[in-house]
Amino acid sequence: MVIIRDEEFLPKRIVLFYSKLAPRSLFALFYLIIFLYFTLFFFDNILLAIRFVFYTLFISTISMNAGDLIWGSAFLAFLIAPFVLSLFSISLPILIKEKRLPKNEKWITTITIGLIIIILMIFIDMTLGFIERHEPVSMYLEVRGIPLKYGDTQLASPGSIF
Repeated sequence: MVIIRDEEFLPKRIVLFYSKLAPRSLFALFYLIIFLYFTLFFFDNILLAIRFVFYTLFISTISMNAGDLIWGSAFLAFLIAPFVLSLFSISLPILIKEKRLPKNEKWITTITIGLIIIILMIFIDMTLGFIERHEPVSMYLEVRGIPLKYGDTQLASPGSIF
């Protein structure tokens, strides 16, 4: 049996880290809000992934080929990845804080890795738009009435946000 001490329990460490009053508090709070928003934004992807898994479990796969398996697996991976990255990003400052680095390097490392994760999430989301136009993913989304992420075009136009 594994015993987890309070200091090792990550959710508790996250709460303690973000609730301490210190000069970094404003930056840490801003960082937390950004990645909490991403986590909430991509939570819908997790629900869609669960529905897609149940859909594929209860249909006949006899008529499906290996390509369907690859596209379905890619769809699941690219649905889940942004959510997992968002959760990881929330704990990232704590993990960096524990490293033996000068204070300035900790700040630069946190900002750099945070920006890389945001760019990676954007890339994953754009790739998801490409994946969802292939069978069996497009068929599943069409049957469920879920619109394609970017419609018929490769990327959404800037005016299509609203």
